[in-house]
Amino acid sequence: MRANEISDALWAVIEPVLPSLAGRRGRPWNDHRLTLEGIIWRFRTGSPWRDLPECFGPWQSIWERHRRWSDDGTYVRMFAVPRYGPRPPNERNSSNVCCRSIRPLSAPTSIRPVR
Repeated sequence: MRANEISDALWAVIEPVLPSLAGRRGRPWNDHRLTLEGIIWRFRTGSPWRDLPECFGPWQSIWERHRRWSDDGTYVRMFAVPRYGPRPPNERNSSNVCCRSIRPLSAPTSIRPVR
């Protein structure tokens, strides 16, 4: 798998969060997965949008989708799903666990200078 390819397992989690490809007026959108891989390629390489390889589609379309997803909160929803997505029933939710070991129970009473 290439560095900019999205695994099938990750795609199965992300795809339901993305806007629907159906029901739009005008020219149909390019494939979301290919578009997202193009966006990943662009940020991984640091190249200008105009240097995006043609295999991802027109760079203007990829840039426009990136801008749209940034503005409408799609990225926020997309990145929240793997983090807070469904868990197996036997897995504990560590965000609700109180850990006393994170901070000391009391402050030190005296500090001795190091000689």
